[in-house]
Order: sequence, then structure tokens, then C-alpha cells
Amino acid sequence: MPNWFPRVVPAFPPLAGPYPVGTVEIEIPVSSLVDGVGEDDGFKVKVEGKEGSIETILFRVFYPATGEYVRASDTTTTSNIDDWNHDTHDAKKFGWKQYIQNILGWGSRTSHHRRQPTKPVYWLPEQYQQEFLKGYLRFGGISREWLVDWIGRFPQVLYHVTIPAVANSPLHSPTNSRFPTMVFSHGLGGSRLAYSQMCSSIASYGVVVFALEHRDGSGPVSIIRKRMPNGQRKFKTQSVHYVTIPHQLTKQMSDGRDFQLSTRCTELVLLYKVITWLNKGIVPKGSIFGPDGDEVTEAEEAAIALRMFKDKLDVDTPGRVIWAGHSFGAATMVQFIKNVYYFGSEEGQFSLFTCLKEEELSGLRRQITKQSPLLLFDLWSLSLLGSGRTYWMWKKPLPQVLPLDQEEGARTPDAKNARVLVLMSQQFYVWKENMWAVKWLLSRNPGLRDGAIKEIFNYDVETAMKIEVDDIAVGTGAKTSTSTQPPPEEKETEQAGGYRPPKLFYAKKSAHLSQSDFNLLFPIFFRREVPDPGKVFAYNVRAAVQWLREAGYRDEVAPHSLFREEVDDDEIFEMAEAEGTKEKHEGERVLDGWVRLGLQEEVIKKAAVKKAVEESMEAAGEAELEGNVEEGELGN
Repeated sequence: MPNWFPRVVPAFPPLAGPYPVGTVEIEIPVSSLVDGVGEDDGFKVKVEGKEGSIETILFRVFYPATGEYVRASDTTTTSNIDDWNHDTHDAKKFGWKQYIQNILGWGSRTSHHRRQPTKPVYWLPEQYQQEFLKGYLRFGGISREWLVDWIGRFPQVLYHVTIPAVANSPLHSPTNSRFPTMVFSHGLGGSRLAYSQMCSSIASYGVVVFALEHRDGSGPVSIIRKRMPNGQRKFKTQSVHYVTIPHQLTKQMSDGRDFQLSTRCTELVLLYKVITWLNKGIVPKGSIFGPDGDEVTEAEEAAIALRMFKDKLDVDTPGRVIWAGHSFGAATMVQFIKNVYYFGSEEGQFSLFTCLKEEELSGLRRQITKQSPLLLFDLWSLSLLGSGRTYWMWKKPLPQVLPLDQEEGARTPDAKNARVLVLMSQQFYVWKENMWAVKWLLSRNPGLRDGAIKEIFNYDVETAMKIEVDDIAVGTGAKTSTSTQPPPEEKETEQAGGYRPPKLFYAKKSAHLSQSDFNLLFPIFFRREVPDPGKVFAYNVRAAVQWLREAGYRDEVAPHSLFREEVDDDEIFEMAEAEGTKEKHEGERVLDGWVRLGLQEEVIKKAAVKKAVEESMEAAGEAELEGNVEEGELGN
């Protein structure tokens, strides 16, 4: 039977990088990470009258795994129809039973580097697949609960979709002493697995990626697991469901997003602490390993597996951790980076970290510098304009665009290269007011346009700045420092480095979800807007990989050209057409549909922008009802 026989179950295309990818999943009680937090209490988060608690943090790690180098060209590359190992489609070799299982998309999965059966890692989280399917149905616009329940009871082919990574595979040896380490934040409607192809693709080039699942009501559902008392293996579970928040810049919107941002930023602080512990070989007490929920103890294999990261993560040197996110996750990373970098400034009472003791941030304040790489997919910037708690930070530039002092500029040959890469979809590129806001945010002085905010968005930010002190949470009873001094290593002496403009690109004929798993798994739903999702996704991966090489990881991150058995840098940034270009010059090498965007300041016609805002808000509301994309076609 032919290898190209189509599958019933959606599948991911093969990874292009030289490394096979392994994956592990870990859930850790916050009581093991923060002193004074009880096992049943969780860490309290309170913002503008909204209160919640963070009881555990849950994340999946994607990493370069052991095995021989197998080029993507050695496997069948027909998008969305082929198994991880195309040999399993050979009925004579594997027998008809295994052959039928592989065509249907379930049964044992075969690793492409060991050629041995491995336990599959399911895209819908194992043990709770029905809950996640129902969550996506609700998120997609099915409001009648009886219909959600009825559909969710039927056997679903989606239960058999597997991610492109091998469970618990040993970590590969790094080319240098340590692997570049990335933290990824998902957007609305996302989860720790909703970007598995992107995280796996980046990992296949030599990066360890930590994909966090936020418990802020931004995902379709998230299941919190807590161990039962007396050492029982059963769990107490709690579901965190999606919370609908309007798109318009109103107090309801700003309060809701502020609470989510505060929760997300606190989770990122805790995850960074876990990563530093794993790099030291420390496994937090009470950690739950994998979807089956095995508790990690000193004697168990799980603890040994987690200790493979000891001294292998590049997290000790300031400015080396890579921060990334999609949509609201990208906005989260912007707010997180700024809150850490400017922590303790004069507007500190508006910080999202008022619930954390200052010592909890000390390591992060050393880590986040003007050299910290920041990768933003389809940044949803308008979520940062709503209130004083976010807007005071909006007016401060990203530290990565600040000039380097003489010592910083001379530290490494690539020190002056861009530390911010922003990759937009066409869907968000044509959303003009968000695109304008993205460019404001990337500028050296985002606060220059204060006067336009009220008139364009019909929202009075100055009024929103008036936050009562009583509304500010102090989860552990700590007060925010009033110190205005920046971290010691950030004191500037001479503006010698110059402005380092971010790189800003977009792919034509792409949708907001083209950078997530959804467009690859379900291309039929995007066929009009995205005729070639594989090409769009490949552009994004190539750009991310080349940018990382230019941002200080040339020796650690494999070049995309290894796909062609070469070791040269990818010229993807030089092969983009300029924004507004209509004709291609003779002899010019240009990637079809790949566009470089300028960061020049634009003349804003307030009446035109206001009209665009009103039209897009209406479209966003309609799209949310239709369930086209995350929280609306234009809203996230």
C-alpha cells in the first residue's frame, strides 16, 4: 500500500531541525516554591477587587533528545497526513493490524530516531481529553451546555492526535556546555500543548522550551491536580474554565485583563524559579510527573529524568533566557519584561508584582537585561492600554531597545544585534489600530502619543490611573520596594550602543492561528485565508531560528541550512520584500509572501483610526460569536 494513503486523524508535519525532540510534563504545588504558602491555600492574587489563587504551576518541556540525525527530507513530507515515521505505513513490514492503526492515527507510536515503539503524547491532554474537547467546543461558540455534553460523549478522532515529540526521551548533549532556554506563554484559547509544533520545531534546532499553562481563565479549560492526603495516588481536581472578557477598552475589560496579567506574570516568576532549580538538579517536593500523575520521589525514575537538566540550561548568565509568546501571551511577555526591569520605579504601586516579596524577583532582575531575547508572535498590544496598572508601563520602552553603554556594546560581537523579533500574521497586520499600537510599543518612547489615546480609543487613561492603594494585593504581606535604582548591572555610563530596532515581519495569506497548532491540524477551516499553512509556519520557524543565531546563540542553535546539508546562516531577513513594494527587481531574491515592516513613526489621522477601531471592535464581537479564532477574529 502507498505511503501517501491519507490518515483519518489530523497529524503534524515532520520537524525540520537536526535534533529529535523529547518532552516531559510537570505540575508543581506552589507550596513547594514559596515560603509560608500552605498546601491547601495556594498563592493569593488580588487585583482591582478580583481575587484568585495559584495552587500549582503546570508546564511541558520540549527539548533536543538523543538519537541519530535524520533530515526532514528523509521522511515523507506531505503535510498533515503522514506518521512520525513513514515506514510504519508499510503493511508488509509491520503487519496489517499495525498498518491500520497507523493509518487511523492511533496505537503505538514509533520514534524516528530509535525506531522503537514509544508511549504517544496526545495533543488533548491525556486523562482529561473529554474536558478539553468540551472546553474547545464552548470556546468555539457552542453555548448550549446540553449540546456540548452530547458532542463530548462521542468517540473523537481528536483524542488520537499526537504531538511531534517523544515522551521522556533522554536529553541530547549540548554543542556547548548548556542549551539555550526559552519560556513560552500561550494566547487566549491556548494551553501547554496548543503550540506543540512551534515549541517542538524550535527545540529541534537546539533549544529547551518550557511551555507554561496559565490558570487565569484564558484557556479553554485547565485541570489543577492536587494529591490526596495520606499518600493516596488519587487526585483532587479543580477545573479553571475560560472567562469571557469584552474587547472594548472599558473598565470591565481593563480590570479583567489586569487580573489575568497579574496571574500570568506571577506564574512566570514561579516557573523561572523552577527552571533554576532543575538546572541545579533540585526536584521540587510534591512534583507530579506526566499526564498519568506519578509523584516524583528521590528513588523514582521520574526524578532521574528531571535531573537530566542539571547544569544543562543556560539560565545563570544574565540576559540569556529567551522569552516568547503568542497574542495575549506576547502581551504578557512584554508586560512581564517591563515589570521586572523597571521594578521599584516611582510608579511601583501599579506593579503587577505587588503580591510577591522583593527577594522572589532578585534572580529575575539580574536575568532580564537589555540583552534578553524577546520573541513575539502576533502581539495583541491593545490589551496593555486599558488601565493605570498597565498603561504606566506602556509609556516605558522595552529594555531591549535602549542604547547599550560602552561596556555592554563591546561585550560580544553580536551585542548590537536586535534582541526583539516580532512576527505578525496578515490578519493582525490589517487590523490597523493594533498594528499602530505594536509600532508604538516597539519605539524608543511609546509615551509620545499620550494625547491620541483618549481621542482615538474613547478611553480616559488618566482616570484609569487613579488606583486606590487598598485595591492592591500583597499576597505574602510584602510591600513593594520604593527604591528607584535599577539593577546594578544596568547602570548606563555612555550611550554608545545606539538604538537597536526590533525586527518586524509578517507573512501574507496567514491567519492569527497560523503560528499555533490549529492551522496545521485543521487547514480546512482556514483554506480561504491561508492556502498554504505549511509555508507560513516554515517562515515563522526559519525567522525565529535565524534571529536566535544572530542574538548570541550562533554556536548553540543549528542553522536552518542544515536541512540542505549546509552550515550557512539563513538569509530570510534579507529575502523579505519591503512593506508597500509592488514590483520585484530583476535578480532580487525574495521569498513569496514574506514582508519586512518599517518602524518609522506614522502620521496618525485620528478620525480614520477611530473609524477603524469601531469597525474592528464590531468585527471582533461577531468573530467571537462565530468562534473563528482565539477570542475573536480580530480580538486576540
